[in-house]
Amino acid sequence: MQAIYAQRRSRLLKILSGQGIERVMIGKPNNIYYYTGIMITPYERFVALLLDGTDNSCAMILPGVDKNKAAAQGLTELVYRDDEDPLLKIQGLVAGSKILGVEMDYFPMNLGEEIRQKLTDIKVTNISKFIQKQRLFKEPEEIELISRAVQYGDQTLGEIKDLFQVGRSEKEIQFALLQAMSHIKGVNTDQFVIQVLGGVGTANPHGYAGDYVLQKGDALAIDYGVYYERYWSDYCRTFFLGEPDPQLKEIYHIVLEAQTAAINLIRPGVVAKEIDLAARNVIEKAGYGAYFLHRLGHGIGLDIHEAPYIHMKNDDMIEKGMVFTVEPGIYLPHLGGVRIEDDVLVTEDGVRVLNHYPKDYQSMVLK
Repeated sequence: MQAIYAQRRSRLLKILSGQGIERVMIGKPNNIYYYTGIMITPYERFVALLLDGTDNSCAMILPGVDKNKAAAQGLTELVYRDDEDPLLKIQGLVAGSKILGVEMDYFPMNLGEEIRQKLTDIKVTNISKFIQKQRLFKEPEEIELISRAVQYGDQTLGEIKDLFQVGRSEKEIQFALLQAMSHIKGVNTDQFVIQVLGGVGTANPHGYAGDYVLQKGDALAIDYGVYYERYWSDYCRTFFLGEPDPQLKEIYHIVLEAQTAAINLIRPGVVAKEIDLAARNVIEKAGYGAYFLHRLGHGIGLDIHEAPYIHMKNDDMIEKGMVFTVEPGIYLPHLGGVRIEDDVLVTEDGVRVLNHYPKDYQSMVLK
């Protein structure tokens, strides 16, 4: 794997060299992991990865509590104490640079001013968009990990489906999903990415499992991600505990039709907003446009939400190797809602849906 991380660093530095940027400072933990394989949770402390395009070297600035994490992977470490200024550690490494590329979308705004004060002869520029673009296109190894995360999502949902019963609480089901995941080697997740909502609560696109006890006819929305070897899946199914209100049945079919229309459009060369509009047009034509409250989808990878963002204002082109969700929904206050979400991979000539859990209406009605 170290060869993969080195290749990613080299590709980034090659792109940035065309912008006149020789040295780079990266801070977001998932981006540091992307380029090194080292995962650090900095909390309030400063951590940075420094890349040097002049000799392809890399070093990490680390607090004392994380000492040896970079050295263990063969990288140079610059360790500081809690009573030291970590920025003083970079002065020698970036001396002579005309432009320092900094991940400004992650670091706090005051950091740029501090760098300018300490490194008065160096111009600072934002490189966040270059990192985001590189991460848009998933390598085969990444696709395999995401696919495994999706597979485990299918598996765990199937394992606990018998618990979706009248009299069960949202919290019980959430805990059962968490417990099912805990038995899988390589999976590590938490309750904050397991959304279990029942009854009228399904009218909220985002919410938290609580004490609500499921009743006959309720909708039950299970939206969750599996975090496998640092990569995410993210999908949703909406079940019904017996035959639901006729309007819930109606909107289920509409949402499924909207999702199908969007997925059928996905292929390299299509503009992102066209995919969103394909689903949105189905829902609007059915008279429920005002109740589709969010974008159609988002990328998944090292982050559970990342680029590309599939919404009606995004003019970016979809390309091979992108992985993102397709998740239309209709949310009716005082009744409930329906969301259907799958993870898709853009292939050379089309799209592959990674989820295999059923989503036809009859499979969602639990007797």
